[in-house]
Amino acid sequence: MTHAVSDGEGTLLSLIERAQPVTVYEISKIYMSSPVTHFGTSKGKLYPMVRRLKDLGLLVGEEIAGDKRRTEHLRCTEQGIASLREWAKRVDPAHLLLDDPLRTRIQSLHLLEVDEQIAWLEQIAEGMRAKMEEVAAYIEATEVPETSIMADNINATSQARLQWVERTLSGIRARLKTS
Repeated sequence: MTHAVSDGEGTLLSLIERAQPVTVYEISKIYMSSPVTHFGTSKGKLYPMVRRLKDLGLLVGEEIAGDKRRTEHLRCTEQGIASLREWAKRVDPAHLLLDDPLRTRIQSLHLLEVDEQIAWLEQIAEGMRAKMEEVAAYIEATEVPETSIMADNINATSQARLQWVERTLSGIRARLKTS
């Protein structure tokens, strides 16, 4: 029987499946080094999630011989792989149009003075370019399955968002020239 897992659990199971055997400490280091900020899962969240996945029979831990802290190497069980496969195939409505805090905040752009609007958008564009460089370096240094597909998605979506910010900035500057 497979267990429906949340996106956070699926992401964790997927990481464990690709890196196994792996310790929670190693997982936390991988999350901390990721340029994707919402994957920065703290140890305070990881340990309970790992415990839940173990309780469900999706993960198994094997103590590392001679380790006084009783550190475990984690592996996905067959049931864990089955649940991971179901998670990978699932398409939720939230996957189709992603939350975008910039898109939400821009609805209040009219509250800023024009020079503040320009400065805010320039800051976003600069930050996005820097983040794209960071992601490119991370992808270059990381060997995981489907890296080229993941990189293509990151590049395409990041470029589209940056172009949107630049079009918005150009529109504001054009209105300034005509007023």
